[in-house]
Formats: sequence, C-alpha cells, structure tokens
Amino acid sequence: MKKSQLTESLDGFEYIMPESGSFALYTVQNRLPKILEDVINNNSLTPTQHSELKALADNIPEFKVKELELHIEEEVYWKNFMNKYFDKALITI
Repeated sequence: MKKSQLTESLDGFEYIMPESGSFALYTVQNRLPKILEDVINNNSLTPTQHSELKALADNIPEFKVKELELHIEEEVYWKNFMNKYFDKALITI
C-alpha cells in the first residue's frame, strides 16, 4: 500500500486522549515517576545518565511531545497526532 493510500485511510480518525482518572493518566502521573526512580536508584549510571533521568523525573508535568524520526510505514500512524500535539505538555493532552 502506498503512503498516500495509508494516509487517506487514517486521516478521518481522531487520536483519543485519556480521560481524567484513566489508567493512562495514572501511568504518566504515578507509574512513570516510580519507574524512573527505580532506574535511577537501582542501576550503575554515568553522571550524565543520572542527571538526565533525574531531570526527566523532576519535569514530567512539563514534558512536551517531541517530534520523532520514524520510518515511512510508522509515520502515517503518528502524523495527525504529531501535527496536533507537537510541543504540548504530555500531562495536558
């Protein structure tokens, strides 16, 4: 299937964001910080790795959606999401 055919077949579908109280929101607010804490505390990290993971853990509420370099086969699935939510705080979308 050509890219244009895939794009046309997916353009009508809106990305569904998690509702307040959902498992996805709970994951971002609670599980992700715990995972990062465990990685930081239970692994031999370089100083750079430690500081970058700590900065990520400390800034999850402000963490923004960043553009990804994807293969053309994957890009079609993420195009609408990236166009709509690029540079918005993950916790707010």
